[in-house]
Formats: sequence, C-alpha cells, structure tokens
Amino acid sequence: MHGAGPLLILAGAGSGKTRVLTRRVAHLIEELGVPAYRICAFTFTNKAAGEMGARLEALLGPAARELWAGTFHSICVRILRRETVAAGYSPGFSIYDEEDQLSVIRRVLRESALSEKEFEPKRTLHRISRAKERLVGPDAFAENAVSPHEKSVAVVYERYQRVLRELNAFDFDDLIGVVVRLLETDDALRRKYAGRFEHVLVDEYQDTNHAQYRLLRVLASEHRNVCAVGDDDQSIYAFRGADISNILSFEQSFPEATILHMEQNYRSTQAILDVANAVVKNNVKRKPKTLWTENAGGSQVEFVLASDERAEADEIVKTVRREFSEGRRRWRDFAVLYRTNAQSRAIEEAMRNALLPYRLVGGVYFYQRREVRDLLSYLRILVNPADEESLRRAVSAPKRGIGDVSVARFLEFGRAERVAPTALLARAEEAPGVPAAAARQLVALGALLAETPRDHVAQAMRFLIDRLAFREYVESIDPETAQSRRENVEELAAGAQRFAESVEEPTVERYLSEISLYTDLDRWDETSDAVTLMTVHNAKGLEFPHVFVAGCEEGLLPHASSLGDPSELEEERRLFYVAITRSRENATLLSAARRFRFGAGEEGEVSRFIREIPAELLAWRETGDFRSSYATAPARRERRAAAPRTVDAGGGRRYVYDADEVPSDDGGLVGTTVSHPRFGRGVVVEHDGQGPNARVVVQFHAGYRKKLVARYLDWPQ
Repeated sequence: MHGAGPLLILAGAGSGKTRVLTRRVAHLIEELGVPAYRICAFTFTNKAAGEMGARLEALLGPAARELWAGTFHSICVRILRRETVAAGYSPGFSIYDEEDQLSVIRRVLRESALSEKEFEPKRTLHRISRAKERLVGPDAFAENAVSPHEKSVAVVYERYQRVLRELNAFDFDDLIGVVVRLLETDDALRRKYAGRFEHVLVDEYQDTNHAQYRLLRVLASEHRNVCAVGDDDQSIYAFRGADISNILSFEQSFPEATILHMEQNYRSTQAILDVANAVVKNNVKRKPKTLWTENAGGSQVEFVLASDERAEADEIVKTVRREFSEGRRRWRDFAVLYRTNAQSRAIEEAMRNALLPYRLVGGVYFYQRREVRDLLSYLRILVNPADEESLRRAVSAPKRGIGDVSVARFLEFGRAERVAPTALLARAEEAPGVPAAAARQLVALGALLAETPRDHVAQAMRFLIDRLAFREYVESIDPETAQSRRENVEELAAGAQRFAESVEEPTVERYLSEISLYTDLDRWDETSDAVTLMTVHNAKGLEFPHVFVAGCEEGLLPHASSLGDPSELEEERRLFYVAITRSRENATLLSAARRFRFGAGEEGEVSRFIREIPAELLAWRETGDFRSSYATAPARRERRAAAPRTVDAGGGRRYVYDADEVPSDDGGLVGTTVSHPRFGRGVVVEHDGQGPNARVVVQFHAGYRKKLVARYLDWPQ
C-alpha cells in the first residue's frame, strides 16, 4: 500500500517475501495506475522470477508481460543487448561461465610466463571476481597492488579483460559492472533507464553485493521509488561477495525511507521458531526482530548425538523410513541439509543401502556436463563468431583430426586478418601452417554452421544432433556413461523445444542468454518424489515438512574457517538460522561425537549454536555404538572410561567422559600444557569452572587462541 519514496521491508523467514513483492507490483499497476513496463523487479533466481511472472499474469492478465522481472544478471543482459555498441561490444556477445573464464585465465598465465602453481587459476579468478564485485577495475587494482604477487595479479586482470573484449565475451561480474559504469558515466543512458523505471523493487536485498547496490541506486536516481525486501538474519552469501551492510545501512543510503517489519511466519511451527530465535538473537550485527506464528505448538525440535557419521546417517534413514511407512510423509517431504558437500558421502551411502530414493542438489551442474557444453559450443559460435573458446571445443567434439597446433595457427590467422575466427572457416586453407586435411575439416565445419538454423533454437539443436551424429559421439566418450550422456543430450534438445514453445521469437541468441544464467536450483523439480540432499546455502528459499540438519559441530557448523573472525561467525549463525527455518513441521539437528575427516577419525564438539538453545526447547537423545566409535582412537584415549555417559550441562545434555580426566583444582589449570587433536599443543591461559565442563582459553603453539571445553583436551597425567 506504500506509495512513493524508498521502502525497506524487513521480512523474516517464511513471512512471504516473494508474495508481498508480487502483490505490491499488482497494487502499483491496478490501484495506482503505474504501467507494467515502468516497473523493474529484481529476484535472486530465475525460478523466482518465473514464479513472480506467473503469479502476476494470473492477477493482471497479459499486461504483466511488460514488466521487467528477473535476476540482476538477466536484467543487465537485457540492457546490454540494447546498448551493446555503447558498451564497446558487438551484437551476439558470449557470456562466459567459470570453466570458460578459467580457460582464459590459463591462456593469460601462459602468455604472461606466470606459473599456474604460484598463480592458481581458480584463486586468481576469485581475486579478480571480488574486485569486480566492488567495481574495482584493472587500473585501480594495479594502483592498490603492493606486493610483487599482487602486481602480477593486476597484470593478469588487465590482460584477462583485454582477452574477453577480443572474444566479444562478458563474464558474470561484467554483466553488472559494465551496466553500472555505463549508467553512472553516460547521463543520457542514466536518464533513459532511471526515467523509464518509475518503481524499482528487489527481493533478498540482504544478499546484494556492492555492484548490485550501485545498480539499484542509479536506476532509482530519478524517482527514488526503490522497494527492498529482505532479512538481515538470512544473509549467508558473503563468500560470493554479498554485503550485509547494504540492508543494515539502508536508512543511511535513503534517509527518507519508510521501514516496515514482517515478523509473522506462515511456514513453521512455534516450536521451530523458538529455537531459531534463541540462536540468531546472539548476533550483534542485526536489526532486532522476533518471528512468531499462529501455528502454535508443534513437535519439539530434536537433537540427536550420534556416535559417528555412520550412526548419524543411519538415524536419518531410520527416521525417514519410519515416517514414510506410517503414511505420514512422502519421500519428497524430507530434506537433509549440511554445511559442506563432503558430508553427503555417508548419507548417500546409507540411503543407497536402504534403497531410499534421493536426489543430490549441487552435484555437477547440468549445463557444465561435457556433452552438453560440447553441443552448446556450436550454438555459441553461431551467434558470436569471435568466441575462440567455443570454437576450440566444437572443433574436437566430435574429433576431426584437427590438432591443437593447427587450431592455434588458424586462430593466429584470424587475428592477423582482424576477422573473427568463425567467419574465416571458409578460408581455412589460406591459414599458414595448417595442414591440408585439417583445413578441409575446418572448411566443412564452416559449411555446417552456415546451414544451421539461427531463428529457431529447437530446429538448430535437432539439425546439429543429426548432422554431427552426436548420439554416436557421446557413446564413444565412455561406454559406461553412454546412456546417461545420451539422456543429457535428449534433455537438452527437449529443453530447447520447451523454450521454443514458450516465446514468440525462439532464436539461438535468446536461448543462450536464458540458459547462461541458469543454476541447478532453477532445474530442481519439487514434485520429484525423493529425499533431497543439499548444502544449507543451496536450501535458501526452499521449505520442507521435515528437515534434518547434519553435522552440528564445531568446525562444521560453525565452519572451522570462521572461528577466528566474529563477523564470519555471525554469518555461520545466520546459516544455522536459515537451515532450521526451512522446516515446516519437524526439525532434527544431529551431531557426531566422532567423525572421519582428513584421513583420520576426529573427536567432535557439539556446535555452540546447539548450546545457545535453552534445554527445554530441545528433545535430546543419543544413537549409535559409542564404545566402538572410539575403538580406533589414539592410545592416549584408552585411559578414558570404558562407557561414556551424559550429564546436564550448558543448556542441554552433552556427551562427556569421567570427571577424573580433567584436573579439578582451578589453580592447576592456568599454565598447563595441553593438546587438541585438531589444533595441536598449547598452554591454558584462562579458565572458568571445574572438571570436564570447565571452560578454558588455550594459546596454541600454531598461533590459535581458542575457548574450549576442558574435556576435549588431552591433559598431562
């Protein structure tokens, strides 16, 4: 109902963020008379954009189609297609994904005589990407470089950008960064788009980075009608460049802003929300809010301490099977969430052994699969003749007897002629140093591309599959994977057909723009009847009747990399909050007393987030064979009591050993040399309490200073 001016809606988990954004757009159009084409709505996934479009069309009819709704990247692509020349590019530009980017980085390192060992491509690309998210260009990066290594990275950055321009290609960061620079430096373009969009709306505002914030600011510069919906308690993507300060300082960016709170949750039971609130309130950098619901009561959240990761996985399987057998749940009603992908191994094994259907989200992304990329490379060079990376791939898929040296010489020929390489295929026989047989194959490739339809992607896909004998090609890659590869090719062709049926102009160029921005979650089918396994990061925005959160241990959740940084630790707490609020009816938190990691068994400590939950909110129990789970422990553990026991401590039931293992004399703790299986040897510098539950601060020789529970340390006898 808000009219003009900036608006921040602080919408808690399950409070209906997407719905309120959709309803606001409908209100602007129906009640306030704002034309749909004058509204720009940013979402964080293509799936969310599609759902918003479908909801709006159901509410408003065909008029909703004029709305600009999509991800930051897709809307920027839409602008760049219109302003290609102003951006200094040619029509039909390519959008490079990580594999393409790494290929360019490796090429630049070779040409710069820099070692991939010293300048690891992924790490180097990550540093460049972080700079782009902050809108730091190559020149500014070079000016701020201090060390010799940073100066070399600056050289790589500058050359990487130059190569992208030569290939008429953008990477994902450039899609936003180039648009921001265009609008901030060209006042006519700024007025064109900022004047057009009378209202700018953004979902999941807490996950925007600096470049996205600048884009919103410039698009709202004429009318100041920016509506941001988000929840600072769900900001979990700092590793991707998300800046939580965007939402925390909204009032500083837009002083005239109206702030509204949405704290009613329509998803979870009060029992689940009580646990979530109890944990997240411990964060300092947050806007105070407390979720509540009319879904009173609900099953108590359960905490299960398992003897090891196998017992943890078996507990999940046992619970899933029991609830399914009782007719209370379908397979798709369950989700197992974890902090790291490596945790899925034991869970997958238990699922397979129990013959339970499951789907793993976050494996090899569909459009990253070899046979899919191979076929798409032909489409990419159709619309962007300068795309050398795609040409290299197409030449060898299937193999034509054209070696890498011949390809390199042909590309050099194109650069010398100042002509895009694909456009020169018909003249390949003129290329110096290219053998006659290889040149004939290149000419034939050019003829094939000339015959390929460009105005109908489904027809183009079918043409290429048939003319290239692509099904036979994928069978030759590896007989053991031939069937799945054929299925992937068929799915790609079917997807192209669905796309062609859904749009008025199903061109190859438009199709490539669409799929280049897809993620695996956009392909996730929530109607598929199987247990879902995914990381907490991938679960953002989803919900399930019963959620298991595995690995609630120090070093996993919170992750070990966060333990020395308060801001990172707060993000881990938000991650825990996101995990538990994915659940509608039942939530099970699990921890392993011992877990096999880094090639050896390690004793675990229950996550501090579990300890932050009042004991009365959790149903605690243990599962597994604790005696056998410690049978392989180092000899120094053998003096521990034969049978473990549990005691009430620290806000809940926790697993401990006999008290006589830890000195009970407080005066004897400080200065004592102790050891820890992960952090090594150190000296106690502070203490609080007695016996196994004493809290001690240890200065480890490796440089760490950690606050730990005494029973998790080895003490001198």
